[in-house]
Order: sequence, then structure tokens, then C-alpha cells
Amino acid sequence: MARIRPYFESKYLVSQSQTFDLLKLLAAFSHADQHGEAGIYDVLSLYYDTHDLQFFNDKINGEYCKTKVRLRFYRNKLNQEWHDACLEIKQRTGQLVSKYRIKLDQNFSTDLCFAGKSFAIKDKILQTIKTSQVLCSLAGKVLVPAVMVFYKRQALQFNGIEGLRFTFDSEIAGISPVMPVFSQDFEFNSHSAAQRSTNVFEIKSYSATPASILSQLEKREIQQQSYSKFASSLQHLLERTNDKKLRI
Repeated sequence: MARIRPYFESKYLVSQSQTFDLLKLLAAFSHADQHGEAGIYDVLSLYYDTHDLQFFNDKINGEYCKTKVRLRFYRNKLNQEWHDACLEIKQRTGQLVSKYRIKLDQNFSTDLCFAGKSFAIKDKILQTIKTSQVLCSLAGKVLVPAVMVFYKRQALQFNGIEGLRFTFDSEIAGISPVMPVFSQDFEFNSHSAAQRSTNVFEIKSYSATPASILSQLEKREIQQQSYSKFASSLQHLLERTNDKKLRI
């Protein structure tokens, strides 16, 4: 089990043209992330929630403390198969984020996705992570699959400042958690999910973001926003589901 050092995270919704502009700006003092091909890779997350969607409601209600539980996979041009399966518990207090990552073998993670073994998710967490914060957030809760989220990510590391990282997420798609996403003929497209035309730019750092970077964002009228790929995707999925029920 790996615990990721607590970090600050800020998010911005940016257009395609703003994405190109920021990538050009950041290229002068950043380098491609070590993951993926030239810092570019696909991400697939299966998010879990309670039956009454407590994690989702905590987010949309603006609670100061929030929890996410997800099963995550990666894919890139060099490795077209989904790999590096891990179970992540992400807890946010204001802008400060704490994350725990539990590496899984591929068979165990596939079983979690398709064999209906949601109870194993909580058991795995409780057996591995012993902190009071995690234990309290999951106490008395039954976790069930809520939504799958797919997106493409391009990641950069800032030169000279440890832990200062920039990511651009695009083609964000939220789909039903029972879709056969590991089958070879399945593709994420307009027929399988609604995809965002807006990209998500994130800054992750162990300390406050340098004022020089914030001033460049302000100059471009790019403002920080409260946004969650999990909450947004689940909300769209619920809306589509309710719309179908009204048509019956």
C-alpha cells in the first residue's frame, strides 16, 4: 500500500484553445510526466458510493470534507491493455488532498468489476489502511459501483519544484458501471457516453502554487472552479437514466 504525500489540488475548466495556449506556456519550464507515452495516457476509474450516494451528495452539497473510493486502470500507446490496477481512497479537506493507493493484481480487480464482489472493496481497504480518518469515513457503509469514468490525460512536471504537477484531462466520459469496457471491441465514443468538449486543467502541489503561474491564469481569465469528474459523470448518468424512465 502506498500513501501519497498530502497535496494541494486546484481545478480549472478550459477550452481546447486555452489548453493549447497553456501547454505552450508550460512547455518552457516543464517536462513530460514519466507515465504514459510522452506524458499522455488513458485513465479508467470505477467509482464506488453508498446506496444513498453519500459521497456524491457530499460533493454537490459542498461539504468541506469529502471521500472518493475508486478502482483505477491505465492505458497508453505502448501498452494498449488496461494495466496497473489499483484501489484508491481520496479524501479532500478544503483544497488539501490525502490519497491512499493499494496495488491490485489484474485478476482480483477484474473480479471486482464484473463478479459483483463490491464487498471485497471495503474489506481490502479496511485490511490495508488503518488510519482513523479512513476507518471513520467508511464505518457502517456498504459500497456499490456508481459510475465508470474514462478520460485522456496529458501530464507535465514542473522543472525544479518537487511535486508541482500539471494535468490536462479531455474526452471525459461517464458510463454505466456495468459496461463491458475490457472487451476488445468496446470503444468510448458518442454512442457509449456523452463526452465533455471542455477540458479539465489541474494543478497539484505540495505547497502553494507559484504566484507567477497564478498570474498567467488570471491574465487569461481562467478561474479556479469546484469540479469533480466523478460527481459530474454520475449526475449526467442519473439524468440520462431518469430521462429514459420518463419516456417509458
